[in-house]
Amino acid sequence: MFIVVIFIMAIVLYLFLAFGLFKMGQREGIDYAWLAFIPYAQYYLLAVLVKDRVGSGMREALPWILVGLMAANFMFGFISSFIPFAFIITIPLGLALTGFTLFAFFHLFKKYSDSYVVLFVFTILTLGALGSIFTFVIRNNEKRLDGAAV
Repeated sequence: MFIVVIFIMAIVLYLFLAFGLFKMGQREGIDYAWLAFIPYAQYYLLAVLVKDRVGSGMREALPWILVGLMAANFMFGFISSFIPFAFIITIPLGLALTGFTLFAFFHLFKKYSDSYVVLFVFTILTLGALGSIFTFVIRNNEKRLDGAAV
């Protein structure tokens, strides 16, 4: 029963993030906003949405970093079920993925919400789970003008 509840919660959080990113992508004029409904590709779209808010060194790399970390984390997670010590690689990959995802959420919240600090703190406290809900909640907000990177 516990596994069923967790599975349902994961699907609901996925849908909140997908619909939120899709709406934001459409409003930004991104032709491939439909990527929000593809599990790994939605993180590419998340990074594309915040490209104008991050420094120029990360601007082009962030989408590929997120997708690459997601794929590597999945692959090494699968491998660690067969090879006992592969988790040594999986743990740092998971931490890096969490860090870059939280980085992207911070800039997304800062771009679309005046109370971005509160949203980000609760996202951190829930290890990213509320980030999906907050993305859905702010999907119709107008862009804030301050905070764009040069």
